[in-house]
Amino acid sequence: MKTENPMPETRNSEPETRNRQLTGLEYHYLIGRELKQFEGAWLDKVQQSGDGQSFRFKFRRGSIVARLPDYAYASEKPLKGLADSGFLQKMKKHVSGKKLVSVSQIGTDRLLGLGFVSGDGKETVRVIAELFQKGNMLIEENGKIIGVLNPDEFKDRVLKTGVQYLPPKSTGLALEFTAVELKKYLGSEPRYIISLLAKTHLGVTYARHILGRCNLEPKAQAGGLEWQDIEAIARENASLIKHMKPYALKAGGKIADWGLCKLDGNDGWRDAESLSEVIDDYENADRLNAGNCKPKAIAGEKAKKKLEYQLAHLRTLEQQQKEFADAGNAVYANYAELEKLLNEIGNLKNKGMNGEEINAALARDGKKAKISLKAGELEVELA
Repeated sequence: MKTENPMPETRNSEPETRNRQLTGLEYHYLIGRELKQFEGAWLDKVQQSGDGQSFRFKFRRGSIVARLPDYAYASEKPLKGLADSGFLQKMKKHVSGKKLVSVSQIGTDRLLGLGFVSGDGKETVRVIAELFQKGNMLIEENGKIIGVLNPDEFKDRVLKTGVQYLPPKSTGLALEFTAVELKKYLGSEPRYIISLLAKTHLGVTYARHILGRCNLEPKAQAGGLEWQDIEAIARENASLIKHMKPYALKAGGKIADWGLCKLDGNDGWRDAESLSEVIDDYENADRLNAGNCKPKAIAGEKAKKKLEYQLAHLRTLEQQQKEFADAGNAVYANYAELEKLLNEIGNLKNKGMNGEEINAALARDGKKAKISLKAGELEVELA
C-alpha cells in the first residue's frame, strides 16, 4: 500500500502544465463567502471537461467548477470541450435534478463536499472533490463510496466502491489555533518549521508569509522555537483570518498569483471582487510562461521592471519547492537503508553510547553514515 501525503500547494517549475493550487485557508474563505450561495439550488446538469480533470455543476444561478487537483470556484464560463465517462454517467444518475443542500469543507483540508437530496428529501448523496496530489472525485451515499473517478489504496484508507469513505489524516491543528495548540503540534516531529506549517491550512504560501512577518527562518527546527516566536505565529494566523480578503497579482497583463492578503511587498497586488473571479481569469487566460516571456515584449520601462521582479519571484519559489521535493525524494530513495540504520543507532543508544562512540562503531562496521546528536535530536548524514 502507498503512504499518502497530501502535500501543500505549489508554484511549480513547469508553468505551462502545472498551476498554483488553493490552500486549505483559501477553501475556507471560498466556501464560506462564495460557494454557500448555491445551497438550496437545483442542479441542472453536471459536465466533465475534455481532459477529464474539470467538473462543472451547473445551476440556474451559476456553476461550481472543480478543477482537479488545483482549485474549485464559482464560474459562469463553460468548460473547454466535454468528455463522457462511466464515472460521469454514474454521477449524473445520482445528482442530476437534485437539490444542493450543503457546500462544505471537510476539516481544514483541501476537500470540497457537495451534498444533494431528492425532492422528497429521502435520498442523500455527497460528491467529494479531493483537491491535492493528483486529485480525485467520489460519490458517497450513506457513508459508503458508490463511485470513484480514480480508485486507489493507501496505507490508512481505500478509495473504491463499497467501502466507507475516509479522508486523509489531518494535522489536528484548528484553523484558529492558540499558541499552546501550535506548540504541541510543532513538537510532534523534528522537522523544519516551514514543513510542519505547510501541512496545515496555511500551505506553503501563507506559511512563508507568516514566517516572514515574524522574522523567522523557514528552515529553523520547529522544536527549537522560543515561546515568543510561537505566540507571534499564532497572532499572525489570527490576524490573517480576521482580515482576509481576495487580492490578485498581475504580471504581463495576466493573473500571476492570488492571495487573501498582499503576500509580498510587490506593488502589483490589487483588490479583487471575489476569489472565484481571480481563479476563473487565471484558469481561462493564457499562462504566463516564465521561460519564454521577454521583458521587451511589454511596453514601458516600469512594466518591464515589474515583470522582471515577478519572474525573479517565481524562480525563487520554484527553487524553494525543488529543495523540498529533493529532500523528500532523498528520504524515499534511501528509505530501506535509513530504516535499518536508525534501528541500529537506536540499539547503540540504548547501550549508553554517545554520538562519537556511535560514529566510531558505525565506521568499524563499514557503515557510510555519520550521526549528530543535538539537543536531543538525531541527524543522520549518508555518505
